[in-house]
Amino acid sequence: MINIPTSFIVQSRLASLESKDVGSIIGHAHNHTDEACLQSHMNNYPNRPIIGIGISNPVELKRAIDMNTPIIHIYKDCRALQGVQRRAWRAHKVNRGMMFVISSSLWGLIGHYMKRIQWKRGEDVVMIPITSTGSVPVSNYTMVGVTLLVTVGMSIWSNRILRSVRSSYKVIDDHGEFFLLRDNILRSTAKYYMQTVIPYWLIGFTVYYYHGFRVGMKRR
Repeated sequence: MINIPTSFIVQSRLASLESKDVGSIIGHAHNHTDEACLQSHMNNYPNRPIIGIGISNPVELKRAIDMNTPIIHIYKDCRALQGVQRRAWRAHKVNRGMMFVISSSLWGLIGHYMKRIQWKRGEDVVMIPITSTGSVPVSNYTMVGVTLLVTVGMSIWSNRILRSVRSSYKVIDDHGEFFLLRDNILRSTAKYYMQTVIPYWLIGFTVYYYHGFRVGMKRR
């Protein structure tokens, strides 16, 4: 277990905690964090606290989050604050999951639609499929502009969704000790890519090939 220097520990003045309690809380937090990520955080941000202990009101919690504190401990007697954070985390998890699936699926749909466009060299227009049997002509320049805007817009949106996962907090209740732990100290970058980034693009590829398969079946 990594020894966390006191300079990286912020303790609430309103919570009555003894030194042994602080040590126990840090031990509980260690059970759910990646040691390499903790060490990397301390090396990269030597002036930023790594754990806030005994947070007991929304003002202290907001301050800890604004300081990008990766481990936030909420005082065990603050049941109302814990309940609010648990509900907020559940709602955020559902919303993020929906955005995750929707944006990834849109990449698949856009890729499938772009593949159906009839690009021809030397012509000023491209044929844009509207139905399975009909197409309309659109200017090359218009199509290139629209494609560029859609690609840039989707890239920015996808990047924000994936980056928000890394900076989001997860609720952990370990034997009565309540924590908010940031994703970037819960798991390594390799696990983040394996568990989040790769599945994100797999959804898009699945949608892309599924619609391609459906179109191919209709043409038979």
